[in-house]
Amino acid sequence: MNPAPSLMFRPLGMDVATQKEVGMNNYISVVRLKPGAQPEQTIAEFNALIADFVRRFNIQTKPTLLPLQDAVTHGVRPALWLLMGTVGAVLLIVCMNVGNLMLVRTAGRHREAGVRMALGASRSDLFRLVLTEAFTQVAIGGGAGLLLAQGALKTFVAAAPVTLPRVDEVRMDGRVLLFAAAAMLASILIAGLLPAWRLARTQPQESLKGGSANSTETGGRMRLREVLVGVEVALSTVLLITGGLLMLSFLRVMRVDKGFEVAHVIEQALPLTAPAYRPDANKVRFIDQALRKLAEIPGVYAAGVTNQIPLRGETWIDGLAEPNTPGSEMKALANFRFVSRDYWKAMGIPLRQGRFF
Repeated sequence: MNPAPSLMFRPLGMDVATQKEVGMNNYISVVRLKPGAQPEQTIAEFNALIADFVRRFNIQTKPTLLPLQDAVTHGVRPALWLLMGTVGAVLLIVCMNVGNLMLVRTAGRHREAGVRMALGASRSDLFRLVLTEAFTQVAIGGGAGLLLAQGALKTFVAAAPVTLPRVDEVRMDGRVLLFAAAAMLASILIAGLLPAWRLARTQPQESLKGGSANSTETGGRMRLREVLVGVEVALSTVLLITGGLLMLSFLRVMRVDKGFEVAHVIEQALPLTAPAYRPDANKVRFIDQALRKLAEIPGVYAAGVTNQIPLRGETWIDGLAEPNTPGSEMKALANFRFVSRDYWKAMGIPLRQGRFF
């Protein structure tokens, strides 16, 4: 019989009775305020509820209220605003382009406008005529855009990873259609309002003169078109510069050494929440068997397990203190993972110094 292994007990190095009760105390609660409740009153009531806790631990607290929507979207809100601004700039460029084309077209229709007015058409009829043409063009373009957006959205949802939050809620609903209708209305006004106003101001006598059909445009009309073209070029330049900078930043991020390999690495989440895995021994046994069988598959270089893969945020956090200083305070916080023996090999993380666990 083998002798029992010897055990060595080492003092903890501090007097537990002299230690203060510590904690991060950075808890988050979800509350629903009653109708008419003010945030200041809610914070005051919350401070009254935790007064005993604050006195006991001698800590400083600062409860704050944040709308749930802001808490969920604060990380992506700047990116969404940037995307919104980019789409708006592209829409404005398209509207100016269409408006400029309509100005060119209406510049050659002054004789037609004079004939219409001579036959009894009013200036409001000419105004409505140009707006109707603009409405037809924008309606055709907007309808085609909605169809393309619907197809692209279905493709995106089908290709999106299942871990993307609320991906099942991404769809075109009534709000999207209302926004599209508002954008189309704004496009009609931007692209058709000025050409309609210019054509409605046509003087019948001047337009019906013999050489009016071949006459050159006046300086005012040319200047207006030059202004529109200048604004369009300016917006296009801003978008090109912004897009180039974003693409350059993206390429730099993709080339950064992450410290681990991503090529030829497959990740699979295993919640292990079924009743059969509730004892920790069953979980460990299943993980050991799964890793052993995976490693035996031809073509598999290594198989490892961890409770959180890199770049997925925080999981377990602990404080760091001096190991040989009794009663030392926390110097820093460390985020740590649980990994198996071959995790480093599977992730392509090289050993620079020391030894693996």
